[in-house]
Amino acid sequence: MQPTHRIVTDSYLLWKIIDSWVKCSIWARLGSLVGEYLLIVQTLKLHTAELHSRIEQRLPLMDAALTLNSYRETLAAYCGFYATWEFAAANILHPVLAAAVRERSKLPLLEADLAELNYSEVVEPLPSFLLPDFRQDAQLIGSMYVLEGSTLGGQLIARHLERKLGLKNGVGYSFFRGYGSQTSERWTAFKALAEHLTPPDSIGAAILAARQTFVAIEEWVCRDVATVASQ
Repeated sequence: MQPTHRIVTDSYLLWKIIDSWVKCSIWARLGSLVGEYLLIVQTLKLHTAELHSRIEQRLPLMDAALTLNSYRETLAAYCGFYATWEFAAANILHPVLAAAVRERSKLPLLEADLAELNYSEVVEPLPSFLLPDFRQDAQLIGSMYVLEGSTLGGQLIARHLERKLGLKNGVGYSFFRGYGSQTSERWTAFKALAEHLTPPDSIGAAILAARQTFVAIEEWVCRDVATVASQ
């Protein structure tokens, strides 16, 4: 198989990024008001629901026709995303957030899964300009909401991979198994952390970062899957 090359500066991708920024400029102002009455995670969910739904529709992970080849390419795309994300997030100065990033690292799981599945292509990292700016704690919280929330759906995906591809005992799919039996507990802990570190005047920044993260995942991971499907 030839390595997949992505042209990330095409007009469609730039339009999607600009479109997301325009929407966020409106919703961020609303979020600062709504967030005074809702928990931060509920607020983020409210303002990112359509982006989350769009990714679920485009990714083939729950499809009955899922193949090992398309699964491996999806993992490789996720690996490229997390390589850039975790490098950028590691620069956060808040000690509690920095510890949370280290403890919740997913990159080793992805690298182990690809090795188990004999994936030999070079993993292309996500261009850093697609990620949010993590200068504020709230921006990292917004981005982490997307990634930590995905561990909940990952449990369903893991069971589907066992049935469809015959994977067992987490070998080749440890990324989707994530925290396993501790998933709910870890999600509850993240929600408490997000609530503590996101004051009302920072909710707009958290919303923007969450939306940018969803856009980055869609444009990086879903493009890769679409390319493989067309080959």
